[in-house]
Amino acid sequence: MSQEDENKVSENMETTNATTIEQHNDTTEQYSNNATIENTPKNNNKIISIIAVVLVILLILAGGFYYYFSKPSTIVTKLINSAYNKVDNMLNNSNDFDIEKDTMLISGDLTIDTDIDGFEDLKDEKFGYTLGLDYENKKMEAGLSLTEKKEKIIDAILYFIDNKAYVSLKDDYDKIINIDSQDFDFDDIFKIESDNDLDKDDINYIVKEFKDILLKSIDMDKLNKTSDTIKLDGKEQKVTKISYKLNKENTKDFMDSFIENTLDNEKLLEKLSDLSDKDVDDIKDSLEELKDEDYDDIGTIAIYTKGLTNKLVKLELVSEDSKFGFIVNKDVTEIYAKDDENSIIFEVKEYNEEEINIDYTIKQDDEKIKGNVTFTAKETKKNNFEGTLSFSINYDDYDFKIKSTYELVIGAKIADINTSKAVKSSSMSSSDLEKISKVLEKMQESNLYDLIEDLMPSNNNDYDYDYDYDYDYDYDYDYDYDYDLDY
Repeated sequence: MSQEDENKVSENMETTNATTIEQHNDTTEQYSNNATIENTPKNNNKIISIIAVVLVILLILAGGFYYYFSKPSTIVTKLINSAYNKVDNMLNNSNDFDIEKDTMLISGDLTIDTDIDGFEDLKDEKFGYTLGLDYENKKMEAGLSLTEKKEKIIDAILYFIDNKAYVSLKDDYDKIINIDSQDFDFDDIFKIESDNDLDKDDINYIVKEFKDILLKSIDMDKLNKTSDTIKLDGKEQKVTKISYKLNKENTKDFMDSFIENTLDNEKLLEKLSDLSDKDVDDIKDSLEELKDEDYDDIGTIAIYTKGLTNKLVKLELVSEDSKFGFIVNKDVTEIYAKDDENSIIFEVKEYNEEEINIDYTIKQDDEKIKGNVTFTAKETKKNNFEGTLSFSINYDDYDFKIKSTYELVIGAKIADINTSKAVKSSSMSSSDLEKISKVLEKMQESNLYDLIEDLMPSNNNDYDYDYDYDYDYDYDYDYDYDYDLDY
């Protein structure tokens, strides 16, 4: 075979191999594509089936969750437990002040603003006050000062130390006065009855047990759940309403159950015995007597909640001729008691650890009184608090407002004065008495004294008597005296 023929044979073989390889690749790709097309629907069906099963499970869980947590019994239990948790948190976070061991000193000033006729001069007055107590060491102090138009009228403090009373007039008299004309017994004046040994944990236990007894005593099957619409934040909103009728039968059943659950709790009875200073048997007897009581129809108590979480927005007790309850708006919580003609409404605008701000309105027949109470407190350092207290009242276009700033110190020194050189009130010198009289004269010249004098009943005996008597006496006496006097 010539070289030229060999080359042609080689080219033909390469062409054949390339064609074969290309055909093989095409066949493989086609097979692969066919396999993908055949397997894709099966895989998708599996995924869809899995997703469908998961969705069904989630829907079942969500439905069960909603059913359980929307049950009246669940909502009521949740709300009562939530209220208990708030009370428990308040008790646990409260200041551990013990009046029998810790000292307390509060001081501040007070001003009055009013447009009532005859009381306008009070705007010029500024009162200072001090009150301190050291119960353990039997010490007390109480001070009062008066400043009028920036002029100090009086500044006096009364002290109790070792069952003796002392008075200081500050700058007006540089000596301490011992009021020795009368004996004082600190325990008689400031006796604190505290014979029980209950501590904070005991109080927490009592509150928790009564919460649990309350939940046990409510007949959850008698709770009625409906949909309703109430006015919240100025507009009508849909809510869930759970009501419970407190008629004679239901009230009797509830009270009997509550009493029985209390009687079954021996530890609670012991705590109540410590709290009330009564024997456990006496408490049991009192509870047994309550079981014989008959109850009238009280009314219907209704709880209103909103949203999937059943947030409490309103609670109301409605009787035959009145209603009592509260509504929780976004910015204001309204607490009210109303009947056809009278009402008392409190609008709680702030209620936290540092501020309480409440507007009030009292309506009786056609009369209306309104005003505000505000209290602030801030801990500036450990056991030191500063704040304000204000109270206002408006009635028939008359305004009256009191405002006070204060400082409260726990652990302060009380009645910390030197009494060794005190002057006895029964043996004061004429010069001392003259200084005291000047203080009294300054008080008599103040606007406050004039106001007090005007308010006191008059002792002026300036009467106009006009009597017209017509006496017609016709006496006919026949006296026949025969005296025989022998001395």
